[in-house]
Amino acid sequence: MRRIQLEFKKDNVIPFYPPEGRPDGAADLFVYTQGTSPLDGTLDPLSVALDLVNEALTLAAVKGADNITVADTSNVKVGRRYILKNQEGDTQEVFVRAKTASLVRFDQPIRFACDVTTSVLEGHRLAATILGALLNTRRRFGRLRWEYEIDGVAVHHDELFDVVLLPFNLVLTEEDVERHYTAFGESIGSRRSWRKLREGVFDDIWRALRGMQVHPDLVRDREMLTDAAAFRLLVKHFQSNPEQREFWLALYKDAMAEFYASHAWYDTGDDMQADFLGVHFQQIGDEEVQTIVTPGLAVGGADFRPETLGIPVDYMKVG
Repeated sequence: MRRIQLEFKKDNVIPFYPPEGRPDGAADLFVYTQGTSPLDGTLDPLSVALDLVNEALTLAAVKGADNITVADTSNVKVGRRYILKNQEGDTQEVFVRAKTASLVRFDQPIRFACDVTTSVLEGHRLAATILGALLNTRRRFGRLRWEYEIDGVAVHHDELFDVVLLPFNLVLTEEDVERHYTAFGESIGSRRSWRKLREGVFDDIWRALRGMQVHPDLVRDREMLTDAAAFRLLVKHFQSNPEQREFWLALYKDAMAEFYASHAWYDTGDDMQADFLGVHFQQIGDEEVQTIVTPGLAVGGADFRPETLGIPVDYMKVG
């Protein structure tokens, strides 16, 4: 189940791409603080319009090409995903990386041939706007439920969300990676490879922080993760080279351990200030719980350990 971040007191656009393909029409979005308690009555449910892009090809496209030609690209957006469907009913989700007045270029080859007029580029994106006035309480583990139909069959998907002061993000450039591996720029290849690797690194760092039982948005000094992110990217880059992969993996693990041991990042008060000791509160679902940060002992000095008391049973860590 995906977990996303909504920014506190800001209007947030939540995009969703149904994994089954293009829905028959608009979707219903239910927004809950937890269980079936609505965040706000106006969102129970919220009708979400479907991206109506439906452009027929004006020139045939061969298998392996990375572009198609349509009559008008004005409604096609760079940086979004679409469904390409050919005359045989074959479909492929594609990512638009560039366009002209009539040409749409993807970040990957087409897996099948497309005839003229009977092949189409379709929008399947659903995007809901949650107004900042409804997000005036910081909270954890809210729930979204998307409900829609595909070919007349009812489908639903759930997502978790947090309302946070500053959503977690990492800035990682080629230069950051080349400080550790100078040949990276020459070896990376296409822009698509770089984008995919970077997205994978962001997900890996996110999961690592969650594994430490750290809310990623509470990482105050995010630059401290730059080296770890660069090492993790090189782990992925050398996936087929076991020796190099293990070398960069060891550096990644050391960088993450050093980050966690530093404590400079810790922000228990959710105000982007380092708060080491004391009692702090957070909203989990509908319940307010407290976190007590206490000093302990560890090799090399003080070790500040957060202990959250009264976590609702639905969110307790098991095992």
